[in-house]
Amino acid sequence: MSVDSLRQNEVIKEDKKNKLRISGWAADFNVTDSTGIDKVEIYLNGPKGFGKLLGEAKYGLERQDVADAFGNPNYLNSGYSFTYDASSFEPGSLHSFYVYPLSLKGEYQLIKVNIIMEGEEKESNTITSVEAKFGNGKIEIIGWVINKNIIEEGMHRSLDIEYSTKKIVFVSNKTGNEDIFSMNLDGSELTQLTDHPGMDTYPSVSPDGKKIAYTSDIDGTWQLVLMNWDGTEKVQITNNRKSGYPTWSFDGCYIFFEMYIDGDWELYRIDSD
Repeated sequence: MSVDSLRQNEVIKEDKKNKLRISGWAADFNVTDSTGIDKVEIYLNGPKGFGKLLGEAKYGLERQDVADAFGNPNYLNSGYSFTYDASSFEPGSLHSFYVYPLSLKGEYQLIKVNIIMEGEEKESNTITSVEAKFGNGKIEIIGWVINKNIIEEGMHRSLDIEYSTKKIVFVSNKTGNEDIFSMNLDGSELTQLTDHPGMDTYPSVSPDGKKIAYTSDIDGTWQLVLMNWDGTEKVQITNNRKSGYPTWSFDGCYIFFEMYIDGDWELYRIDSD
């Protein structure tokens, strides 16, 4: 299979955004009496199951070059084409298309194509510095972030929060299942916080450092769970469709998350209590 219409990291001109074409060809070489392909699906900014499903490409277009190249006339109608309106993409932004040809047996191949929108990306309202050092079984993370909107020349903003906690939370499958762990920045006091049979992923620490929201695979469906920093008092806070990717509001009053509905990820908010 291939994507012919877009080059990797191609810059998309402004006048091409509203009719962005994704086209190429796809065939299952294990099948000789046909192309062996049932359909071609296109996803945006994430693979199947995570990215946004844009739809199915028109499949069965004539590709004489493919039939000639592989010496099989049954590959003649192996072409596909899909047109997408990308006018909402911001200048300078990076996006990825995931192209999935699905065979008649339900198997699939994948090609990922990155594009860059013409223009300059909007300036961020933050100034950030991050430095990470890895070695000798330790991870050291140093950095800072400042909101440009509260900076005044010659003055500093008073701080009433002491960021004394020097721990990180992360996901590891060292136990054979994906669970959430914490440890000090020097690598000491490694602590397993979850041991649920399903996967526990995407931890997000509350602004005060006391709570962790995360995604847990409960009976085959992603749900949000809240726990104390030390892993105690776990509470499931959603009980609906596939929900994940939690993040906290600045004041810690709300948790924002994504819910998978009818093939799309939608943004929702829930009280943190």
